[in-house]
Amino acid sequence: MSSDSKICFMDKVDFDYEIGNALGGNQLFASLEDLKKHKGCCHQCGIVEVEVVLKKVVQESDFTKGKKYTSHELNTIKMKESQIKIHQKIIERLKKEIIKLTNLEIKGNE
Repeated sequence: MSSDSKICFMDKVDFDYEIGNALGGNQLFASLEDLKKHKGCCHQCGIVEVEVVLKKVVQESDFTKGKKYTSHELNTIKMKESQIKIHQKIIERLKKEIIKLTNLEIKGNE
């Protein structure tokens, strides 16, 4: 299974007769337990395990178009993005320190 594919579960009747035809789409479930919990007919309709493969991105995600953010929300988003960048730099610095310490330990044990 590639990183662009996912294993899911669905109602067998939906798979056999409705997938690709049903108005409003079909439901896929991440686990067998989730399917059984939310789809009461599965003991009659059956269950299939499917692999969903990403073929191409038709439209990229753009969360700025659907919602109008207040200036406060935008400032909060910018602040969080800035914090993420700072933490990424800290992580990189810590990784380098770990490598240095690991090298010192190896040399010290020789």
